[in-house]
Amino acid sequence: MLGLLIVFVIIMVLLFKGPFEKDPVTQVRTGMDQIDKSRVAACAVNRMAINTNVTQMAVGNGGRTPPLDQIRKGVHRFRCPGGGVYRMDGEYLVYCTEHYPPAAGIIQTLMRITGD
Repeated sequence: MLGLLIVFVIIMVLLFKGPFEKDPVTQVRTGMDQIDKSRVAACAVNRMAINTNVTQMAVGNGGRTPPLDQIRKGVHRFRCPGGGVYRMDGEYLVYCTEHYPPAAGIIQTLMRITGD
């Protein structure tokens, strides 16, 4: 009797996998979510690095905002992994058009520092 019960339980587990195994669609979606999260994190790190670089340039420029061409040369290696464009305000706050977009009212006042 016990053997029959064990066989029944094994068959039920095999038939109804339930929450034990994710379906392929869920696995792909989870993987894509993780990729998106890593892009957002990489973009945030890039924005912080740009801010640091521009702040250091300003310190070397007597506390004044360096010329735009100097800023672009200093941050040319930074690219948003999601394809966004980095823009910066006068306080060196860096925005990304993809992951950290500026408010619509101020976008025209920002300096475009990356992207073609």
